[in-house]
Amino acid sequence: MVELHRLRLLVELCHRHTMAAVAAATGYSTSAVSHQLAVLEREAGTTLLERDGRRVRLTPAGQRLVDRADLILAAVEAARLELRDGDNPVGVVRVGSFQSVLLPGVVPAVHRLADAAPGVEVQLHEAEPHEVAIMLHEDRLDLGLVFDYGVRPRYQPDLDTRLLGTETMSVVVPSGSPLADPMHGTADIRRFAEVGWIMDSRASEHEEELIRWYCGQAGFQPRLVHRIDSLRLVQELVAHGQGVALIPRLGLRRDDPRITHIPATGDALTRRMFLQVRPGRGQWPPVRRVADELLLTVPECLA
Repeated sequence: MVELHRLRLLVELCHRHTMAAVAAATGYSTSAVSHQLAVLEREAGTTLLERDGRRVRLTPAGQRLVDRADLILAAVEAARLELRDGDNPVGVVRVGSFQSVLLPGVVPAVHRLADAAPGVEVQLHEAEPHEVAIMLHEDRLDLGLVFDYGVRPRYQPDLDTRLLGTETMSVVVPSGSPLADPMHGTADIRRFAEVGWIMDSRASEHEEELIRWYCGQAGFQPRLVHRIDSLRLVQELVAHGQGVALIPRLGLRRDDPRITHIPATGDALTRRMFLQVRPGRGQWPPVRRVADELLLTVPECLA
């Protein structure tokens, strides 16, 4: 019979690649991890691991077992959590989210839960989507809000994912400049060929690829001149004539007359938001309660 705790170690090894990293994450010693995985190989009756320099990689049999183990462990976790808390959920729920949706979409959910589910404590962690995915896999988060773009979908089949909504994008330009002339129309991308572009410095390759794709539709490559860790500061630079920027709707400063928002058209120029959770974790009543609230408040702020 295969023991569940050994399956968990194998899954951890699949994500972390070294015995030392698994030991650090689980509290075992490195030798204990190695021993437990050796026992698992004997229980499975086949070779599950092979050395690759300093790392250890899974054999095809090991990968198949990890694929099954994810489902088995998720089912066990769901069954265990369903037995806890009932109609009065109590517990700490760690939520990771990117910045622009925190204030309009996540904070209202936390505020509502304070009255509706006082036993649930929500702890917020600001993080970019790629950071959220890592923190979910490492069990440092219970729920994660992430996004992708129509031109570059982000797939993570090992996480339960639900679509929260979609928002449009706009090119932000200095008001009063020729770039803001309404005679150009929304589809005239060529007006931006000679200006510099400003990006969020925390943005991943997805955001840069989106800008390059957008400009490429008009036959030119963008000149990326500034990378700034704040959408507010990005738009401040635009207001001072330092370039233009592609900004999602929730990140726009609508009360600043110094900048103009020019809609970027096309399905590829949309940002999709998702709620993610590890398989099985979503059945724990506190997590389910927070998720249900986010499924209401985030679409409301996108409406």
